[in-house]
Amino acid sequence: MACAFLAACGSMGGTTNPSSLAAGTPAEIAARTPEQTKLREQADTSTKTIVEGVAVGAAAGLAGAAIADLAGADVDAGTYAIAAAGGAALGGLAGAYVDQKQKEYTTLEDQLDSVISDAKAKNEQAKDLNATMQTVLDQHRRELTRLRSGVKKGTATQAELDTELASARADKDVMDKAVAGSRENLKIFSDARTSLKAKATTAQDRSRVTQLDREIRTLSGRIDSMSGVVNNLTRRI
Repeated sequence: MACAFLAACGSMGGTTNPSSLAAGTPAEIAARTPEQTKLREQADTSTKTIVEGVAVGAAAGLAGAAIADLAGADVDAGTYAIAAAGGAALGGLAGAYVDQKQKEYTTLEDQLDSVISDAKAKNEQAKDLNATMQTVLDQHRRELTRLRSGVKKGTATQAELDTELASARADKDVMDKAVAGSRENLKIFSDARTSLKAKATTAQDRSRVTQLDREIRTLSGRIDSMSGVVNNLTRRI
């Protein structure tokens, strides 16, 4: 059910379906380095559900499907619809996300623990993605330097340089989508944190909000680092 819903969202004019990040002609796919392939796989994982472009609001009706995927939960279609409708007060995807946590867990302590776990998972994904992005950047930097010098010396052709530039631009497009999707994840966690903090009255719950704050700050920093990689690559193409 979730897969069908997410596919439908992709056709409703949202952001790119994650599976499309690895798309290309057979020749393009074969020409990718292992790191370029890894980049696309990690971008798909890191931006899962958010990059699918879930349609926010009552018209979507099933926004909770994306939340279930984000949280790793199996929830039926009825619960998706309830979560989507109930989340309207908080707003969009974050509202449905918090509603789903409240349906899965009775206590605020358990709700916060689950959100912290999700944030940690996204942080690890962002860490790995950032490292791969840096590796891909370094590869393009070396190859573009070599080819530009080669064109001047007559040891490389303009066609070879153009092919490398096209490859770098395709990777930049993947990175842009990964950063945008990661920022959407960050907003979900930030909005969820605001909602849950308002209900935190015990020292234990406030301590968990502090833990979530740390995860959010870490994720924000990693996204900023990814943006730096994209900017660096942009200057070279």
